[in-house]
Amino acid sequence: MAERDRFRELRRRLFIMIGKALKEDPCHKSYEGAIELTVEYPNYFEDTAAVDYPVWYQLKIHCYVLGPHRHYELIGGSFDEVLDKFEQTLNEWESEWESEGE
Repeated sequence: MAERDRFRELRRRLFIMIGKALKEDPCHKSYEGAIELTVEYPNYFEDTAAVDYPVWYQLKIHCYVLGPHRHYELIGGSFDEVLDKFEQTLNEWESEWESEGE
């Protein structure tokens, strides 16, 4: 699956979970589900060859209703690595919600 499609699918899963959480408890923040993506390229002194690839990616998830925190930062050396961490986070949240519903 292409990175963009994978990101969309993970974001869709996040929104489904937020919707379920809000049905149980309508307390929320206006930023629920907002995501920031930062891509950092090397600076002038570290990249004398002017390389065209990033050194790291950061995905920030702003979500009060699902996990123990309000904001989550996932960092990786590639977009796929960050998406893996995003998926792992969603899997953990889904497991927690399923176990609480039992």
